[in-house]
Amino acid sequence: MKRAFLFPGQGALGKRLSDDSQVATFSASLTSFQSLVETGTYPNMVAGLSLGEFSALVAAGIIDSATGLELVGLRQSLMEEAARKSPGSMVVILGLDERETVKICDSITCGIVRIANYNCPGQLVISGETSAVYTAVELVRKRGAKTITLPVSGAFHSPLMASANAEFVKHLKRVDFSSPKIPFYSSVSGRQVQATSEIRALLFRQMTSPVLWEQTVRSMLFDGASEFVEMEPSRVLSSLVRRIQALP
Repeated sequence: MKRAFLFPGQGALGKRLSDDSQVATFSASLTSFQSLVETGTYPNMVAGLSLGEFSALVAAGIIDSATGLELVGLRQSLMEEAARKSPGSMVVILGLDERETVKICDSITCGIVRIANYNCPGQLVISGETSAVYTAVELVRKRGAKTITLPVSGAFHSPLMASANAEFVKHLKRVDFSSPKIPFYSSVSGRQVQATSEIRALLFRQMTSPVLWEQTVRSMLFDGASEFVEMEPSRVLSSLVRRIQALP
């Protein structure tokens, strides 16, 4: 049996992506991780959704917890600043496939809108300038899809985070990364990453790249994951995993 530990992000079901909840989520998920390890429950692989990647980096031994906390605090403040400068919106799209959603986003001419999260079959998140996002929402609703507006202040995992990402990269260049002690799966690439140079390169574009959660989980399943343990009580990620497993 191979056990996968999953570390939560924010936003999939409406949690805020700004303010100090990022630091709180990071700290809480690591506390859950330590509690399990202390009882003798160890992971064979780890992954995190968006913010959760930083907890997964600590769990895999790639960075220490102090460095992780520093990075998350900086990420939080940079995202808040970028959201103030370039406000945007994020909306969950339910019941429309990736191809149709991409076509709709590409057809919008009034501003930037992109897929920000590939959560599971039938659940995507779009992100971008508010006018463009809601123009896209009108079109996806006409195709029978349902939508959920996320209570966020910015267009995360979109080009509107470019200024925050540029500043974050400057800091990441000074961080020392160790080789993973536990297999680490990146939700930027959707697969296991071993080389520290590649881990760093993926983190360089994490803020502006889509979250490939479905692809990440499928990679873990392909590599033998048979049990998924979520580091938060809400079981949001576990629900996504079940939907992914249901549609191979």
